[in-house]
Amino acid sequence: MSTSEERAARLEELKEALKAAEADKHPSFSHVFGSNDVHLQRFLRSRGYDVEAAKNMVLNHLKLRDEYDLDNIATNLPKTHQKFQLLHDYFPGRLHGTDREGVGVYYERLGMCDAVGWCNLFSLEDVLPYRLFKHENNRIDLERVQQENPDKKIFGRVVIMDLDGLGLKHIHKPALDMFREILRYDTENYPEMMKRLYVVNNPAMFGMVWKIVKPWLDPGTASKIKIIGSDYKQLYDDVPPDQLPPNMGGTCVCNGDAHCIKGGGTLTGFRDNGTTYFPVKVPLSKKVATHITIEPDHLPLEPKIAWEFTVASSDAEFHVAKDGAPIEKKKKYTGTAKGEVAVDAPGTYTLQWENPSYLSSRELQVAVDLVLQEHKRAGGY
Repeated sequence: MSTSEERAARLEELKEALKAAEADKHPSFSHVFGSNDVHLQRFLRSRGYDVEAAKNMVLNHLKLRDEYDLDNIATNLPKTHQKFQLLHDYFPGRLHGTDREGVGVYYERLGMCDAVGWCNLFSLEDVLPYRLFKHENNRIDLERVQQENPDKKIFGRVVIMDLDGLGLKHIHKPALDMFREILRYDTENYPEMMKRLYVVNNPAMFGMVWKIVKPWLDPGTASKIKIIGSDYKQLYDDVPPDQLPPNMGGTCVCNGDAHCIKGGGTLTGFRDNGTTYFPVKVPLSKKVATHITIEPDHLPLEPKIAWEFTVASSDAEFHVAKDGAPIEKKKKYTGTAKGEVAVDAPGTYTLQWENPSYLSSRELQVAVDLVLQEHKRAGGY
């Protein structure tokens, strides 16, 4: 669009098209688009002022709002999502400080994300509602800043992506697949909410990651990305130094901590219920086993032996036996494995991990439980 008059005309066309589609009668429409035109303009801008494409985008977003109750997700999700606190603690993104327009700056520390542990612990169905929760809070905050500055158009916020710590361990296909799907939801439902994205502390191998990720990005998003490495002074164009942490060329020290931005961390040691695994090291060409004895008085409680383990690198062999006789055949595993076996006779049950390598040891995280009918833990490794 070459002139503000043309852009304003397309905006009015979009409003009429949405009214004809009765989108304005949707319970969320006035809540999301009613206070001013800025959010509606984001959808229009993201589709190159193609009115029909922007209309369909808005209609699809309203369907998503119904599916995830987005009008209430900011207050409800912390109470209803079983893994909310773990996601909140380990999600590598945080708001910190403000830019030169008074809008909060969003930091994402992808290098601090445990890609393998994240995918072992969380599914897309776990992560997506939390991501939508973050976006809704972002939208509400931008709307607040817009209302406080009615003479400005506050379209988006500055994002700083810190890649310190990024390595080959992050080239993990399940994590990349999840990231790609989340990125699709981001661009289709919360468009044009980023003013600029600075990539800092990018390692040498970033070029390989960028080749994978760049084709997934909307061209408009890609055009806003500045890769600056450690040239932090470029951040000053948008963010005052007193709002940046010292490790990014700033002077802000929150509570005496020079690394103000939290989030991320190792998740490999966590199980789905938030409790921890037990670490196990299997030496070269050796075996490690745990034994559970089932007494006759356990049998009325319909016991099961359940296991869950993660091979932190390479692979390991695993099998289950009763009184020395195999009941689960030896198989080779990588990543995380879960299973259980119903117990119908007393005896000694053995769960065994074996290192097939003569060259390197195997690091595992292991949990084994005896599960009884009344769901009480009777023993564990």
